[in-house]
Amino acid sequence: SVVYNLAFGNLALHDYLEPEAGATASGDTAETTSLPQADSEIIPVDTLASIDVDGNLTIEAVTLDSLSMDQLSLGLILKAGKLTSTFRASAYGGTIDSQIRVDARQTPVTSIESHATNVDLHAMTGFEWITGTLKFDSTLSTNGATLSEILASIDGISRFELQDGTLDVQPVKAAAETIDSLRGTTSGVSNWPDVVSFTSLDGSHEFHDGAL
Repeated sequence: SVVYNLAFGNLALHDYLEPEAGATASGDTAETTSLPQADSEIIPVDTLASIDVDGNLTIEAVTLDSLSMDQLSLGLILKAGKLTSTFRASAYGGTIDSQIRVDARQTPVTSIESHATNVDLHAMTGFEWITGTLKFDSTLSTNGATLSEILASIDGISRFELQDGTLDVQPVKAAAETIDSLRGTTSGVSNWPDVVSFTSLDGSHEFHDGAL
């Protein structure tokens, strides 16, 4: 049985990372060959069944290149093959949190819930073509331990909403102008501004009976 409660101050993770793999002394990058990925066990069933863990890790601040998060909290409870893992942090003006539950006592059943509230999308991603304040909610579930089983069984829905943002529509305008020139017509799309402001933009994505 493992029990822990750890707390850290500010961590600059780039100070602990090794140089990029494959770089040679002359600065050249070694060629790599892409190989098909074999099916692998994603949920370590034997490990989950063999140890008990109860712990919490808090970090005041973490930075890594453009990544910046404050007040991180990571919780882990593992007992008799049942795992609950939690994560919460303040980031980019909002909060991000998630919870993963795994019951590996028989065929592993996994549920994942993720949320983001009031997150500045541009600050988080660096995207120039779309900006706004992000709200995100996702609930997913899977059955099985291997990658193929997880992909074949994943089920759930993810929803997002962007508020008070902008959208670069220049690619849409270019496509419309090309179609207009081919058809010899004129559409109102060419009169749109290059960047459109919006009050609310939302969407969703659903998995039904797997992603394969």
